[in-house]
Amino acid sequence: MFSYINGQTVAQSAAGQIFNYQYNTGQDPRTSYNPAASAVNAFYGSNSVHDFAYRYGFTERAFNFQANNFGRGGTGNDPVLITVQSTDGWNNAYFSTPPE
Repeated sequence: MFSYINGQTVAQSAAGQIFNYQYNTGQDPRTSYNPAASAVNAFYGSNSVHDFAYRYGFTERAFNFQANNFGRGGTGNDPVLITVQSTDGWNNAYFSTPPE
């Protein structure tokens, strides 16, 4: 999954696998750590749903939205794209599933 933060595509929001961002409701959603906190939350939620669905057959061979299928069948190169705090406004997010 890739995220868009402040109009930029990012593969991860933190170095070293530490994703501890505190969302500050007292600030604009586009400032400080808020976009990174939103991206981490979107990744966690999406990945949890993906892992749950995998148990019920949403596997690589069933085109399960993975960029890399790790040799388990299917075509690959079909990640989910999630935009948090879209640049066309705020308090807006998008989820898209481009074709394989």
